[in-house]
Amino acid sequence: MIMKRIIFILIVGSITFMACKSEPKTDTENTVSFDERIEITQLDSIRAELQKAIPNVPIDLYKKAIAMHLQFVEYNADDKFAPVALDYAQGYAEQIQDLRTSITIINRILKEYPDYKGKKMLMYNKATHHDFLGDVNEAIAAYKEYLAAFPNLSADEKAEIEELIELAPLSFEERIELQNGK
Repeated sequence: MIMKRIIFILIVGSITFMACKSEPKTDTENTVSFDERIEITQLDSIRAELQKAIPNVPIDLYKKAIAMHLQFVEYNADDKFAPVALDYAQGYAEQIQDLRTSITIINRILKEYPDYKGKKMLMYNKATHHDFLGDVNEAIAAYKEYLAAFPNLSADEKAEIEELIELAPLSFEERIELQNGK
């Protein structure tokens, strides 16, 4: 059951990545900058604009949303919405297949806002992003960090993460073959 779920996650992730019409960009290519102070009402507006554009959201709109959310935090690091804004930014980076930027933002949230309510999901996403990118050592370390941070996981959750650790060195093809019993 766990292995089927893992394979499903990997396949859905692969399909999502292949479905995007453009190539992933580097961190510098994804950068849109804002010199002015971004207010929370502007973040509400850009999120509404993104929602309205679904399912065909232009990558440039995601880039603008990422930049605006990051800029909001630069001016409002102590605002209670700051970690949420960063979480939105990492999610938008994920949507445009920029997993490295997503990981960088996740690391920032975990460092600057260690008590953030979405910490568990972010740590899991960080590990799976590294896994998907083929960063074997980073994925294993992130999965282990997740286990250490949440010692009270259910037996099934713990078994899933331990299985992901074992699978991390394998290619997606090897994982599918293993699932199919070849």
